[in-house]
Amino acid sequence: MRRIAILFLLLPLKLSAQEEWAPIGAKWYYQVPAGQYTALVTLEVKKDSVIEGKNVRVLDVNYNLSGDVDYLGEEYIHQDGNKIFYYNANHRAFYLLYDFDAKVGDTVWVHTTQFKPTPAFLSFYDSIYKFDYVIKAVDSILISGRWFKRQVIDNSYMLISWNFAEPNVGREYYIIEKFGSLSYFFGISGHSYPEAVPHFLRCYRDGTVQYTDPAWTDSCDYVSVASTKNDYVKVSPNPFNEVLNIEAREQLQLVELFSIEGIRLQTYRPFSNRFELRSFHLAKGVYILKIKTPHRHYLKKVVKR
Repeated sequence: MRRIAILFLLLPLKLSAQEEWAPIGAKWYYQVPAGQYTALVTLEVKKDSVIEGKNVRVLDVNYNLSGDVDYLGEEYIHQDGNKIFYYNANHRAFYLLYDFDAKVGDTVWVHTTQFKPTPAFLSFYDSIYKFDYVIKAVDSILISGRWFKRQVIDNSYMLISWNFAEPNVGREYYIIEKFGSLSYFFGISGHSYPEAVPHFLRCYRDGTVQYTDPAWTDSCDYVSVASTKNDYVKVSPNPFNEVLNIEAREQLQLVELFSIEGIRLQTYRPFSNRFELRSFHLAKGVYILKIKTPHRHYLKKVVKR
């Protein structure tokens, strides 16, 4: 009993040391439930940079559905001790994303007011109502022969806010000090599908740590080959001039066109499996197309020429 007591006394001291976060080459693989097929979102640290006088790590974010890879853009992470901040280019400011000094019962506020998400949030909306979460418990987990602090996350009383946990689902949600949320790096909606699409971290890899979800038995970068990229939805032509033709295997509930900066430009509710998106007034350039059907959602980079 004495040896066990000593271990528990020493462990918190060990976990309190600053952990280097997101080294170059670190990569996250998030599972996306996309109907009957398997898809994933990947985040990979590519380089260092400086924004607003702060050192940041630059992450490339990609969405992969049945082999059709869409580049969503760059995200920026800044570490200050045991706190991790993300940079929101829409607001030109850093916001606290993870706080590994937070104690049980603390509420971590990422955004205290309505905010505009960056592309990697995978939100279907221009604006999100707050982003906060509660530290329900703190323990530790052994990964790659090392102990890391683990926070058990609860949804705040603001059930409609963005979060790292779905409300009232009867399961635990975790944040681990080495690589963040096990639900999705940038959180999920507190109340509605399809915002809660990325739903668990398949794998995390860097030069010293390897983590794989115990329930994941395939390779980290697995995507289903049971369907081709055109099985679910066809978007043509791409590049396009004035009209973009969209055809899906089921009813199109929502079609939205965003600028590459994430500004929503057009919104339609076709309620048919075919739709013509007309964009005569749009300038030439790159846009993000978001499509929702009853069972899937689809992200596609399109080019107007």
